[in-house]
Amino acid sequence: MSEPMPEADKQFGPDQDHPDYVMPKMRFRRNRGKNPGKRSRDKALQREKLQDKPVRLLPPGTLTEYLGMLQAKYPAEKFSLKLLCSVWGSSFTKMAIRRVSQHSTCSTCTRHKMILKRLSSDKRARAMQMLEYQKHLVRQYQDRVKYWQARARSRLGMQPSGVSTITLVVDGMDKSKYRYPRSAVCSSKEFAGLVRPALDVSAIICHGYNVVVACSEPYVPKSSSWTTELIAHALSKVASQTDVRSCQIHIQMDNCGRENKNNTVCRFAGMMTGSGRCHSCLLSFLESGHSHEDIDQFFSTLSNLIEGRREIHTPDQFVTILDSFLQDQSVRPFEQERYVCKVDTVRDWKSYLHLACSGNHLGGIGGPSAPHVFSFDRRENLPGFEDNTNVSTKFWGLSHVPHPKDVILRTKQWMSDDSWQMALLYLPAQLCNAFASSAVVPEGQEPFRMHEAASHLESLAKNEVPNEIRMNYERLHGGELLRYVGKRRQTNIYRAAARLWGRGVSWNEAISIVTEAFDQSMAI
Repeated sequence: MSEPMPEADKQFGPDQDHPDYVMPKMRFRRNRGKNPGKRSRDKALQREKLQDKPVRLLPPGTLTEYLGMLQAKYPAEKFSLKLLCSVWGSSFTKMAIRRVSQHSTCSTCTRHKMILKRLSSDKRARAMQMLEYQKHLVRQYQDRVKYWQARARSRLGMQPSGVSTITLVVDGMDKSKYRYPRSAVCSSKEFAGLVRPALDVSAIICHGYNVVVACSEPYVPKSSSWTTELIAHALSKVASQTDVRSCQIHIQMDNCGRENKNNTVCRFAGMMTGSGRCHSCLLSFLESGHSHEDIDQFFSTLSNLIEGRREIHTPDQFVTILDSFLQDQSVRPFEQERYVCKVDTVRDWKSYLHLACSGNHLGGIGGPSAPHVFSFDRRENLPGFEDNTNVSTKFWGLSHVPHPKDVILRTKQWMSDDSWQMALLYLPAQLCNAFASSAVVPEGQEPFRMHEAASHLESLAKNEVPNEIRMNYERLHGGELLRYVGKRRQTNIYRAAARLWGRGVSWNEAISIVTEAFDQSMAI
């Protein structure tokens, strides 16, 4: 039996009630508004003043967590969540809480949050744990303040004491945005199985002097020699503007042991100090999870620039786009010299410094419990270190005779700590003098990472074109390319370039050869 069609609702008059619901009897009143008073005008002026200010983002969290920190700081007062929201909305309109973090999370913060979650039923224990969590946040903020102070001194130049500070910050960028070729055709199904190579992008900012962005292809190793090469290059540019020999060098990096926090960078800092190429050298590292600073904001600007470009085919085009952007005077206005360079190889600083420093090795400098500050000074610049009473000489034996040019290493657990740990004789003056008199630089090159280059080549070249069309030098100039390409011009140009690249031709040359062949075929 077929189901009957539903009947439409009957029409009821305004005074008749519907059997299922009652029509609300409402009257709409026109809102005429009111004249703004003095308080409204003050709020409008305050909003106009805040329009030009940037939004400040706090670390990810909830309002309840921030309320707990506020309550732990002022235990005698009682605050409600409603009061916090009201004050935040009226006085901190340009401050927001970041939803999610794209960076790694601090393990200490995660541990505190998990403990606080388990102590929800114990009010007193939760308050004490919140105080410990707050101490951790205050301490890492004070570490950041130390870096900000060094950055300001670098921009100011000469200090009243007669010593200048050169502050450098070094970091590497996420390479997901720098895969090439970057084109709309790469989103097609034919390219789904291809792993495009990505440029490795690193930057070094000498505050008040220059900005150097270094791009390299995947086969260039990213080791301690890479970081040392960037620092040496940036300092050589600064040396053309000022006398680095009388400057204190402050190098800020993250805790990556492969590139930054290792013996090669420490040996470079010690040799720079001992040979008289700088007054002193300080290596500082923020805590993991809290190590993202102004250079990461600079990287975000570059990522947004690349995201707005749909067609970038070669590494040279990446370099051109980034370099033209850096020529804008509004980008990093404190640094007048800004440029991008493509690095094809780096010198073997690791082997060179290992021989120059007689193989001295610092153990235990990696990990969360390791020191985060390494200061390299000459003995003559440290009062109270004229002899070996306060200096450990375990590297060079107890019979070492103190010399004013000896390099002394002092360490601190955190940047904001006031006291230094036990001093260590890092480099004797004899080694430093031999290094300075030799006046040699490393000439060897770091070996290429051929296994990674081979994997990219295999991934790009594994999808072959049909057998009747072989992409080789003889048949590229024939009419078969034109008949095969049709509407899929860019897709097959990339495939042909990948085949040539697999035979040893550089990517730029392969693109130009295939494009020229296609244009000639179109002209036939």
